[in-house]
Formats: sequence, C-alpha cells, structure tokens
Amino acid sequence: MRSVGGGEEELQQKLLQVLSRETSLDSMTYVQFRPGESTVLHVHRQLLHLTVTESGTALCVVGRKPYRLRPRTAILVYPNEVHSFCADEKDPYRSFTVKIRIDGVLPRGLPRFLDVGKGWKRFRGILLRMHERRLNPKGAVESLLERSALLELFAVVLLAARTTGATEPPSSVSPEFEETLTLLQKPPFAFPGLDRLAEMNRMNRRSFTDYFRGVTGVSPRTFQTSARMNHAEGMLARRTASVKETAAKCGYSNSQNFIRAFRRYFNTSPAKTRARG
Repeated sequence: MRSVGGGEEELQQKLLQVLSRETSLDSMTYVQFRPGESTVLHVHRQLLHLTVTESGTALCVVGRKPYRLRPRTAILVYPNEVHSFCADEKDPYRSFTVKIRIDGVLPRGLPRFLDVGKGWKRFRGILLRMHERRLNPKGAVESLLERSALLELFAVVLLAARTTGATEPPSSVSPEFEETLTLLQKPPFAFPGLDRLAEMNRMNRRSFTDYFRGVTGVSPRTFQTSARMNHAEGMLARRTASVKETAAKCGYSNSQNFIRAFRRYFNTSPAKTRARG
C-alpha cells in the first residue's frame, strides 16, 4: 500500500470540501457497447465524466493518449477534454457512466485512471444505488440520498487513488485557453477565426494551432464541430426543439445543411435521434 503524506491528505480533504459544494449529478447510465462499437470524438462542457468498466474491454482516447479499459477500472475525463471510446472487437463492453456537473472551478487532485481492485464491491454497490434512484421519480428525500451517494462515490475514488496509485491527472491550461474552449462550445457556434483565437492566447497563428492540437488532439475547427454536433444531439434527444429549431440554434441558416452535417457525423438522421429520445 502506498503511504500518503500530510500534504496529500490535506489536498484530498480540501478537494472533497469543494466537490461537496460545487458539484451535482447530471446523468447516470448503464452503457452497453456491441463488439467493435465506438463513439465519435466529443467533449463535455462543465461535466466531469466518470466511466467504470463492469465487463469487456475498450479503448478510451483522451486528447492523443490512449487508455485500455478493463473490468474493475475507472477513468475520469475532465471538462473540455476531447475523447472517444471504442469497444474491443471480440466481446461486448459494459460500463457505468456518471456525468457530474461542475458549478465552479474544478480543483486538480482527482486521478485520471484507477484500478478499483478490492474496492470493487463497494464501488459497484454505490453505482447501482445511484442508477436505481435515477430511474425513479425524485422527491426531497430521494435528492438527498442521491447527493449522499455522489459524495460517497467521490470518497471511494480518492481512496482508490490513495491505496493503488493513479496515472497522471490532466495538465492545467491557462485561463485564456479555457476561455478559448468555452468560446468554441458556445451556441450558435460561429467560428471566430484562427487569428482571433491566436490573439486571445498571445500566440501567433501557427504556434496556437500546434498548441491546440497538442492539448486536445484535434484542430480548433474539429473541436468546434464535435461540440456543435453533440449539442445538437442533446437538444434532439431531450426533445426541447424541432429539427428546424435545433438547426437554427446551432448556427445553420439552412436546415438541410444541418441534416446532412448531422448524418455525416453520427451516421443517422436528426429525426431518428429525436424520435428515439
């Protein structure tokens, strides 16, 4: 067992205090991938994405770095990080996916990758309780229990990081770069131009493009396209707008252009996505 110094213990206590005040559960799903099934590159703005593998294996690519997911492991993807998942071609892949909304500045100190190991039974029990509560109508008591389970989940994540070690957390970026990512994810997704983005980050155009690709693994335009399409998919899945309204809110003056772009990106139509919910 790896020992923990007083400084790290204090950091984890402060981290839990912040997490208890500035986070809330956005969604909790049990995901099943067919062999070889994959997701497109995507980002989550203001969402911390925790994936816990129950069975099967998959590859998660964050930026440019791949992580092999196997049973009883967990990976954390931070807000604004470009990532994708691909299940192994031999077996189905099953996991719990928890998306946690961050209302303030997320403190560094959470791990990237965890081997849950001996704590699996407790870890899975928390996830099952959270999943069950998300399926049922929520009252005041249920909301309190959900909140309690989320905090317990954070505590178990930190405990696993303490006892088993964890690979690198993501490197921090400048406030200017955070602002750049926010701008690229803001509807109606008008591309501000490389010159403006470079100026925001106090770089020349080429240096900025190289830096952006080094951090996210993709170009600024590809990053924005991913954010745009995933925002549209979310609107359609929640049925908060029609296909035409979704197109307009995502910056398309012509809904047919939106339908073609959506189909090219997701290999399905906006109408089918909305009907499926």
